[in-house]
Amino acid sequence: MSETVRYKGKLKLVASGGTLQQNVRRFLDANKYNMQYEVDWEDKYQIRDVFYDTFYNDYYILNDSIYEIVEKELLGYEHRVTVTKTGDVIEFDCTFYNGGTCLEELIEEELSDD
Repeated sequence: MSETVRYKGKLKLVASGGTLQQNVRRFLDANKYNMQYEVDWEDKYQIRDVFYDTFYNDYYILNDSIYEIVEKELLGYEHRVTVTKTGDVIEFDCTFYNGGTCLEELIEEELSDD
């Protein structure tokens, strides 16, 4: 069921500086993790889908970089969108209708507006 939700938290940069493919491979190698699925490494959408099958509750991909979810708390339902980036850490406090977007998409959109 879709509803308006508000999340507040922090994301920490863990892999960046390359393409999505390079960052995901670097992340997997650093964590000694083998993908359980066959991946077409030329298909960015498939890479994201397979990545999220395993890591959605712990990591987000924003602008081809991988961020660890350090804090994420579901709060009330008042309207708010605040995203700030300081070095390798992103802090967010966002309210959104989760039937029309997702938290990752909202953060990525706010960062691209800067």
